[in-house]
Amino acid sequence: MMFNRIKPFIPATAFFGGFIWDSLTIGRVVSSSDLLLLSVYFILSLGLILLLAKIKQINVAETPDERASAPFISKFCDDRWVVRFTWVIQFCFGNLFSALVICYFKSSGSTASLLFVLLLVGFLVGNEFFQKFYSRFGFNIALFCLLGTMFLNFAVPHLVHRLGAFWFLLSTILSLLLCYGIWYFSRQSRRVLIVPGIISVFLATAYFLNWIAPVPLVLKQQEACVQFSSKTYECLIEKPSFWVRRGISLPSLHWDPVQKNEVYFVSSVFAPSKVQADLEHRWFYKNPATGVFEERDRISSSRMRVRGGREEGFRIYTKKRSLAPGKWRVETALKGGAVIGKKDFNVIEGVADENNWQVWKLK
Repeated sequence: MMFNRIKPFIPATAFFGGFIWDSLTIGRVVSSSDLLLLSVYFILSLGLILLLAKIKQINVAETPDERASAPFISKFCDDRWVVRFTWVIQFCFGNLFSALVICYFKSSGSTASLLFVLLLVGFLVGNEFFQKFYSRFGFNIALFCLLGTMFLNFAVPHLVHRLGAFWFLLSTILSLLLCYGIWYFSRQSRRVLIVPGIISVFLATAYFLNWIAPVPLVLKQQEACVQFSSKTYECLIEKPSFWVRRGISLPSLHWDPVQKNEVYFVSSVFAPSKVQADLEHRWFYKNPATGVFEERDRISSSRMRVRGGREEGFRIYTKKRSLAPGKWRVETALKGGAVIGKKDFNVIEGVADENNWQVWKLK
């Protein structure tokens, strides 16, 4: 039958359907309604994994009394219902996965999140084509552990209004405890807990290596400029060329070594309402001899503590008076933590034409 031919591909289709749906519906900034919807997906997937585990217990029961122990659930022990529940779990995973990847990518200053997505998508497709090597329950609980940690790490700051290592570790432990509860309820082999344990250790290690983006912070704007006003948040930048506007060439700033005019770096970072976090700017200079970016300054202060709720983002700035000509990079980052965004620009020694400047405003 045609159905039997396409049946192996339905879970992956449901997963990708959830991914595409969230990619189209999640906005630039996650709202309270979005967070509530993700919570529904998370709870629904948890409930369905427990339900499938109970169905399996009933189906392998050796006595009629054991099979009759849950009369309501027994109505759903038919293979058709099991397949339907599996589709819904995969769809919930797809929605959670896509939304969280979008959010983590927005908060990341690197392409690591995208590579992580490709790795997990490959793992899902491999699970569907090499099903004999995996236990579906084991796969679901492992992926639930991964998504649970990512989701709780994103959701907890909305609840406690803080970010940091303690809250990430708490999210990881809570996710692992949920997996332990699923295992305890399912009465399956302890081996299914090995992969969730490995995932938890990997994510904790990745966090302390600053591989995990500092969600839910999102970089809104950033620029290198001169003559910055902290009252109007306006400054001067050199008019971008055709190639700079298209991201092919780097923007440039002229710096006068005689007057030693100050070069500013300004950025704005969005955080949800009431969320607070300490930020910093890291100034790097590309050594012409080695071609490697070397950190020259790491600047933070009390006025760089982001206070969430402003739609355009919380505005911060730092400045340097002494710069060497060449390529510079400034990172906007969580203090002592992961990078939210970065910008490269060229510093040219000398005085620029007055007509080559334009006013730029940090919103």
